[in-house]
Amino acid sequence: MKREDLLAPEEYNLVSEVEKFAKDKQKFAIKWESDSGEKQDITYDGLIKNANKIGNVFSENGLKQGDVILVIVPRLIEAYQTYLAALKSGFVVIPSSEMLRAKDLQYRINHGDVKAIVSYHPYVGEFSSIKEAESLPKFVIGGKVDG
Repeated sequence: MKREDLLAPEEYNLVSEVEKFAKDKQKFAIKWESDSGEKQDITYDGLIKNANKIGNVFSENGLKQGDVILVIVPRLIEAYQTYLAALKSGFVVIPSSEMLRAKDLQYRINHGDVKAIVSYHPYVGEFSSIKEAESLPKFVIGGKVDG
């Protein structure tokens, strides 16, 4: 292998690369398996279609190019769909570990000019005590949303 083969191109668009593979409707993008053996998979075509739907929901809720969103979703297929949607929409993403607690999230919200929060349902409670999060749009993945 030549050194040149290992150099990153000057311009690279992750979404475009994923979309290239979406032309083959059968090609798998992600195969996921939980610790308990639960399995899930998605094709590139499905991944892009779902990312487009998510991007539309973001747009319908007032988010626009350049906005910052905080994402706290574990490595599930939904996380990759969310990140692709954010990239396609031109958002800045603050990826956040599910190990973060309210004070950590509050710091990121305050200092990151966050415009919206995307959270996997078990972590929504971490935002309940954060005053700055009250007025932000929240997108919850999975579970049930109260009121």
